[in-house]
Amino acid sequence: LEPHTDDPLLAVAGQLGIIRIINLMDQRVTRTLMGHGNSINDLRFHPYQPTLLLSASKDESIRLWEVDACVCVAVFTGDAAHRGEVLSLDFHLDGDRFVSAGMDNAIKVWSLKQCKAAIEKAHSFERENKKKPATGSADSTGEESGTRTNGSVTDDIPPGGKQATGRFRSAIVQMPVYSTSRIHRNYVDCVRWHGDFILSKSTHNKVVVWKPEPCKAAGQDAALVLSECRYTCSDIWFLRFNVDPAHNFLAVGNKVGQVFVYDLTNLKARESCRLTHSQCTSTVRQTAITHDSRTILAVTEDGSIWRWDAAK
Repeated sequence: LEPHTDDPLLAVAGQLGIIRIINLMDQRVTRTLMGHGNSINDLRFHPYQPTLLLSASKDESIRLWEVDACVCVAVFTGDAAHRGEVLSLDFHLDGDRFVSAGMDNAIKVWSLKQCKAAIEKAHSFERENKKKPATGSADSTGEESGTRTNGSVTDDIPPGGKQATGRFRSAIVQMPVYSTSRIHRNYVDCVRWHGDFILSKSTHNKVVVWKPEPCKAAGQDAALVLSECRYTCSDIWFLRFNVDPAHNFLAVGNKVGQVFVYDLTNLKARESCRLTHSQCTSTVRQTAITHDSRTILAVTEDGSIWRWDAAK
């Protein structure tokens, strides 16, 4: 939500590595966040602090943004970070942690407590700089960058919009609190929290429900697999599953247009139903479930959106 008006905001990004913040009431771009060195694969807003936004990129880094102040708060990168494209991430409901996954087969848990001071500074940064125009783009060194013409920074920001500023020094977080490559043997293209459990999938026709269990005996990357949601025809990557807000159901598609729905209310995660249509035969890349769990949407590779409603 827009902090001052409570207008709903939409964050979009893609191949250019630029994040656009769109005010859905005004139907215009109000902020532009630049800093990633390659395409962006996933975005996620904080569950309780709506001005905090996470982004996962092909440049092997994760960035935390303060949308209202238009600054990059922290960059999660380094020797212990991902060593390949970061494909997916998700905030824990406690707001203090997030999980990430990528093309290095690794799943990592990060703590926001490691950049708590930078978050607090970013929250006050907008108030301290209200009268100063925001120019340049945020990078990990805090240096200002951009294309200059006659001493001014230029890009395609619409009138009244703001651009990420380089006057804020981003925190660098290099160490996750947990990391493992034991769950999957290939790219991990989707990951979600389910309470303190983690849901993750790769290219092996299953979503794994598991729990991090580091210990001296089994190793700091040890994990306990609780159950698996198995399905068919999903041996390709970048097929995203989704979970309803109440964490009762999971929906995932495959490459022949089918959507599988699983009941998450017990650890067995049994298949509840399979959604099909004679004309839906293209790869399902993304699913979504409404707040009341009565409607499921599926986005397919041919550019169509399919909707299934629960029978009354």
